[in-house]
Amino acid sequence: MYAGKFAQVCQTTKDTLRHYDEIGLLKPASINENGYRVYSASQIIDFLTIASLQEAGCSLEEIRNFQRQHDPAMTLRLFNSKKAEIEAKAREIERKQQLIESAIASLQAQKEWQSDKLDSANNWRLVEEEKSYFLSTRIPLQSSNPEELFLKIAEHEKSFKEESESSKKSLPNLYKVGKDAFLKGDYESDFSICSEISESTANLDKCEKRPAGLRFQSMHRFSFDKTNEPAFQEDNPLFSLLSDTEKLLRENEPETCGDLLIKEIATHLNSESHEVQIMLDIPVAHKNR
Repeated sequence: MYAGKFAQVCQTTKDTLRHYDEIGLLKPASINENGYRVYSASQIIDFLTIASLQEAGCSLEEIRNFQRQHDPAMTLRLFNSKKAEIEAKAREIERKQQLIESAIASLQAQKEWQSDKLDSANNWRLVEEEKSYFLSTRIPLQSSNPEELFLKIAEHEKSFKEESESSKKSLPNLYKVGKDAFLKGDYESDFSICSEISESTANLDKCEKRPAGLRFQSMHRFSFDKTNEPAFQEDNPLFSLLSDTEKLLRENEPETCGDLLIKEIATHLNSESHEVQIMLDIPVAHKNR
């Protein structure tokens, strides 16, 4: 059959067939006296094989080598290599999907706060939450060596990457302040960076369980000058917020019964300031009726 008909059958173009001919990947069975390229029906299988290998990520050069050598060991290495590349791309796509899901969850959380019946003066609520699992790494905020702090953060990121290879859970930045440190106002003594792990993939030897139960939750937004970012110093607006929250809990009488969790809902950066929206999540005991 002529090139036009062959291209139609293979759902490709004559230009593609011409290119394959020029690089020696798929030459026509013959060329007639008028210079038209003629292909045999059996070459449809050859074209479909090329198309399948391309779909699997093989380059035209790799396919040409495959055709020339027909070496099973080389072909196996090629396919294993392509399999690894596809798996890496799949992980990257999943990571991007998780980031999008995380952004959607953050926006949904903000929407829920707008629609829920909140205390209009303090912007807080009491809500029941399901159990969850976290990977947690203590951050040495009291250390005078900044390098030690960043090494701990890097250590956490590495651990989370290892744990999350099979986990589909993704959340914004999370931080934890131990219950006693929160109540005493000594936040630096027990401050951790956290990442949530799906229950189905959580390694219980490494992960912390956060039991289901009643939570005191409050939403806050604050900003600070990027040129004078307080980091984890005493004038950090986050620490002032935690102090105000502890007073609010005492005024409203819910008894704190677990570690405080800080969830970064949204962050906005510009050339001068860093604005953060967070939700505080604190396990509290039910009041006796």
